[in-house]
Amino acid sequence: MNNIDYFFYLRDKYWYAEKFVSLLRDLLSLLEWYEEHIKELYDNAPRFDFNNVQGNGFRSFCLIFERCFTDCYKFCKKLINARNSIFFRPETYLRETENLVSIVSALKPGLKFVFKLLAENPDYQLLTPNKAITAEEVVIECGSINQFGFYGRHQGFYYCNSMKRILQGVSVIMATFSDLYRTSGGPICKAALTILNGLKYIMNPELRAYHIVDVAQNSSVEFLKAFWSLSETQFMKRLPSWVCPKLHVREEIFIPDKSITLNNMYSNESVVIPAPTSHIPSAPVRCLLLSVIQRDGQILKKNKKSNLAPKSKSLLFHCHGGGFVSQNPESHEIYLRHWAHDLNVPIISVDYSLSPEAPFPRALEEVLLTYAWVLQNPDKLGWTGETICFVGDSAGGNVLMGVVLKTIALQIRQPDAIMCCYTPLILDIVPSPSRLLCWIDPLLPLGFMISCIDAYAGAMTTEEDEYDVESEHVLSGRRSRKISSISEIFDSSLNFLKQNEWMEVEANEPSEKIVENICYDTDDYTDYVDSNNYMHGSIKEYDKKACEINKSKDFSYDEEYIIFNLPLDLFFDVKTKCQKVADTGLNKISDIFMSTSFYQKVISPFLPDIGLRSQNKIQSSTYDKKSILQKIRMLKIVSKNPFMSPLLASDKELKEMPPVYFVSLNFDPCLDDSITFAKRLQSLNRQVVIDVLDGLPHGFLNFLPFSQEAHDGSNLCVRRLKEVLKLS
Repeated sequence: MNNIDYFFYLRDKYWYAEKFVSLLRDLLSLLEWYEEHIKELYDNAPRFDFNNVQGNGFRSFCLIFERCFTDCYKFCKKLINARNSIFFRPETYLRETENLVSIVSALKPGLKFVFKLLAENPDYQLLTPNKAITAEEVVIECGSINQFGFYGRHQGFYYCNSMKRILQGVSVIMATFSDLYRTSGGPICKAALTILNGLKYIMNPELRAYHIVDVAQNSSVEFLKAFWSLSETQFMKRLPSWVCPKLHVREEIFIPDKSITLNNMYSNESVVIPAPTSHIPSAPVRCLLLSVIQRDGQILKKNKKSNLAPKSKSLLFHCHGGGFVSQNPESHEIYLRHWAHDLNVPIISVDYSLSPEAPFPRALEEVLLTYAWVLQNPDKLGWTGETICFVGDSAGGNVLMGVVLKTIALQIRQPDAIMCCYTPLILDIVPSPSRLLCWIDPLLPLGFMISCIDAYAGAMTTEEDEYDVESEHVLSGRRSRKISSISEIFDSSLNFLKQNEWMEVEANEPSEKIVENICYDTDDYTDYVDSNNYMHGSIKEYDKKACEINKSKDFSYDEEYIIFNLPLDLFFDVKTKCQKVADTGLNKISDIFMSTSFYQKVISPFLPDIGLRSQNKIQSSTYDKKSILQKIRMLKIVSKNPFMSPLLASDKELKEMPPVYFVSLNFDPCLDDSITFAKRLQSLNRQVVIDVLDGLPHGFLNFLPFSQEAHDGSNLCVRRLKEVLKLS
């Protein structure tokens, strides 16, 4: 009110006063509305907790509102202190006010839908029972949420301060990379564009926000693979050796693609674990062995020592995250090295095949075979064979949970415990309060999640020549996984886009093998087909409105931030010729520079080679190109298979589960998965422990060296692992 009164009396004196009054009144009106309605959420949220663990999707929204209101208060105080200064910048403060109003108003439809979820949960179930609310209904009702505010000046306002800075940097990289992804030219040209675009997105958070929302809604799985695979560049691969503890053992191990026979735990029968054959040819499974010291029996190609440490009684069996479509053990060394040092036990991490080239159940088959090999060959890992613990983050945790269920079904030895960090346990767009966070999540937006689920389920198929690689990669049987450098990923992605200009992803019919392994709920599927015509009408109406809204908006950002922009009506020919000459010159300089030995030997290994592109420009993506509704409409496979969605496993299977440890996050879209699974396990008298961390995003372990809070979260994981492994 103080600011409103102040600017009200300055309306006739300053041009910006009226705008401040209007925006601040809107903000005050919204805050008063929340004050009247939010009490119901605070009263009901604790009822969804697991024991004394204060964490669930409803609580997450309470925290978001609290921190949003706190930011509003801090901004108003800052405005009071700055408004009388001679250095007062009204344009900057107006933009901040607009961004805050945008965020507060965008949360309003989200809160209304949260109330609807509360009404549909008389038994306090976080995941809506019996599909009382469909995924399409979520998108339609939450479609009015303006996402732009959550990716602008106040991006990630609910995270800790260290993660706010990191996520802003990631957003700049994502926006810049997406521009580079659609641009032709040599390395010098791309380097110049990277710097210019990076500065543009740093200086203009609003432009960055619009670009990121566009990317989140329209990006294909190939873009996700390319972007997330930036962690596999030579520089990022070497970073752990510079900033993380040193290891004496870092060895590649290839598990033979041959069947392995294990003993049944309850009879004298033999159980055969077959070699993986789904989707792509059988091939050895690559793993990475990490150990802070050399132990007796470990397979080492070089640097063998005579004085070896005794075998470890414990072993960590790790699977990496990456949405089932990207990354490898090396990209997760950033925290695995710390764990190997703090626990002083060997760690084996599986480099399973990725989707969409190798969808479900290929990764499950490879990890199960690797586990069987580990049980048969403990000596080669420097392990006595006593205690083994599974640990996986995100997608890796999902795969490992499926392997645990496989060990139960096959009646072979189970791991002594399993730890899942921010893991999705049901691969479906299930309406739950935490899944609504995908609308505002900076690292796992809804469009990304849908693409990953679709790829892993096998709904995304490609032509045979779209992923052609060199013959030795094909012969290895792992195609997309046996990549010598990041450049091959970029080249594959860009060549495909070059041929198709813009990728329209369609869900095709699954292969026979997938159909055999996926169980459908016939009634649900029939209901979905029957409602398809209704959905098409809703989608058309929604897209039409969205298109009209976008066309009606007057975005000045493009005009303000185009480099060397000349008036099109007067100097179009001059501008075109100048740009053509500049592009030609830069490309020639790039070609000459690339041919030098200095570039080949010194610079090239550290740069992701985006690949040569056709000069035909890809059709630029627009906000109405492909809506979230359209992506959900194309999701035609929703698996009911518990090996893909462990939360759907029967009580009989879950009664045999080993101790389970969950590490989840207050603002993780998968939080409700962990809480619901923990409640089921506890009801079956199984040992389960869950920790819910605050202020950290999905994938926080990969930011361990850059955030104290992320480092503290990793230390909590270490403490839990010490409990499992009975280490002092």
